[in-house]
Amino acid sequence: MGFRDYSRIVLITVLVLGLLMLAPMTVVRGATYTVNSLADPGDGTCDATECTLREAIAAANANAGADTIDFSVSGTITLASQLPDLSDTAGVTING
Repeated sequence: MGFRDYSRIVLITVLVLGLLMLAPMTVVRGATYTVNSLADPGDGTCDATECTLREAIAAANANAGADTIDFSVSGTITLASQLPDLSDTAGVTING
């Protein structure tokens, strides 16, 4: 290989690295889940119609990013079984 071959390799490497730096970065954002039901276990989906504590934990565990669980209800939640562990490595904040 001659000098021109090395120059081309360096140029291609610099161009590829430059393009990688311009590529959009993926930003992982957490979500907020609002517990609006004292029921347990619920229908399996945390949404505006019904979101139990169990469903909110499952949704937070499935979502990347640091999530928050809020409560729009007050009272006692009688658990049908043990709640799932909080496994989101980014963390979950529970307010309420």
